[in-house]
Amino acid sequence: MHERGQTWLSEGVGYVRNESCPFCGQSLAPAAQLIAAYRAFFSERYRRLRDNIDAMRTSVEYVLGDRQIASIERILDQNNAGVEFWSRFCVIAPPIPPDTVGDKLRALRDAALDLLGRKTAAPLETVVPGDDFRAAVAVAEASATASAAYNKAVATANAVIGARKIAAGTTDIATASDTLAILRLRKKRYESEVNAACLAYQTAVEHKGTIEKQKRVAKNKLNEHTKTVLERYAQTVNLLLGDFHTGFRITKTEHGYPGGIASSSYQILINSIPVELGDDKTPLNKPSFRNTLSSGDKSTLALAFFIAQLEHDPDKTEKIVVFDDPFNSQDAFRKDHTVRKIRDIGETCAQVMVFSHDLHFLKRLWERLQDKPAERKCLELKRIGLHNTSIVEWDIEGAVQSTYRADRQALTDFYHEGTGKPREVVQRIRPVLETYGKILGAGMVDEADTLGVIVSKIRATGQAHQLYSICDGLEDLNTYTRRYHHGENPQAATEPISDGELHSFVKRTLEMTGGC
Repeated sequence: MHERGQTWLSEGVGYVRNESCPFCGQSLAPAAQLIAAYRAFFSERYRRLRDNIDAMRTSVEYVLGDRQIASIERILDQNNAGVEFWSRFCVIAPPIPPDTVGDKLRALRDAALDLLGRKTAAPLETVVPGDDFRAAVAVAEASATASAAYNKAVATANAVIGARKIAAGTTDIATASDTLAILRLRKKRYESEVNAACLAYQTAVEHKGTIEKQKRVAKNKLNEHTKTVLERYAQTVNLLLGDFHTGFRITKTEHGYPGGIASSSYQILINSIPVELGDDKTPLNKPSFRNTLSSGDKSTLALAFFIAQLEHDPDKTEKIVVFDDPFNSQDAFRKDHTVRKIRDIGETCAQVMVFSHDLHFLKRLWERLQDKPAERKCLELKRIGLHNTSIVEWDIEGAVQSTYRADRQALTDFYHEGTGKPREVVQRIRPVLETYGKILGAGMVDEADTLGVIVSKIRATGQAHQLYSICDGLEDLNTYTRRYHHGENPQAATEPISDGELHSFVKRTLEMTGGC
């Protein structure tokens, strides 16, 4: 039956019910006497004995388990550390712990579990302890005697330590340790090397304080100066915007030092409503600089800032001022005012240079300086050969007339031959009519007048004017070309062009200005 024979039979008898095999169900009557004998052998007293053996095994595994033994070893280690610590403050006899007590307890546990294992296999048989068990018990009993002496020594040491604690009163060890650390640092503070470093640090702190004070004084002066300059510049800019009839001005000028760099900010006041400048992250549905001002307004504002800076420049009499197309998207009035401002700047600066592709704007400026023929000069870049360019004197009067002839010729070519790009053709109609009106309206029409202004002046003169009869036609052409003029239609560049409509208006333009 081997080692687990009795256990196997004891468990098996418990499965028999109704004298039938628990697995196949056939009758066990022929084995009734054998089954009765097994039941008598494996009685209730037999089961209680087995339960007692199992309970003893559980008790041994707990009492002499690894956790309990580790706890004993940990207490021994803690006591050793306590002895080392308290030996500095009082006289105690160090307790001598049992030698290798953990190993001895583990040996006793293993020997006991081996005996219980043999008893479990044959509960009714006598199990005789072997030499290993007796030896383990003897060693454990010796350790118990040593442990009793050790515990007595520990109690004695604790009594001495307790008395020392009472004598020390309520002193907080942590506080005392902190105080001691501070005293040690104070002592180190006056060592020669550390003392020199501390003196150098104190000198640097005092120097920094002096610099910070000077910095505050300088910053206050800079703030006062900046505030005065900004207010003066803002007043000048707003006066210039008023001269240009912009309908808006700047307000709430402020200055700051983001990133250590001096800068200024302002708002735009439109119809008494302040509008922030915003940036490229500002939503389009929120009023800002980029969606409340037209291109002409932005160009005029930039020009006002430039002129204001120039007016407050104390060395402007020695400056050469350069304007590069200063009238982008400006209407006729603002172009004319720009001409006046350029002339005024020329009176106070060493020299003014104006670059532009707009012949008519340059013609306005040229005529505004006709009382100073010696102080004006027109130059152009003239191509020489394939790769060279030279600056030569330019006949602006002839160039403007040549432009009129070139524009009219382009209209003629489109009408008769269908040549030319429609958008370029439609943009030549207005210059042809304006030049034509100025030629025949000499003395009444100004050089800065646009086609709409020219028509208004002709109507105001009445039938006596030689162009009165074509006023309605000029009005129709002015309305038509307005769709393709950037100053009057923001979508001029994308406005669709009907070829048939364009052909009709080109014909009317040619008929009015001398025939097709």
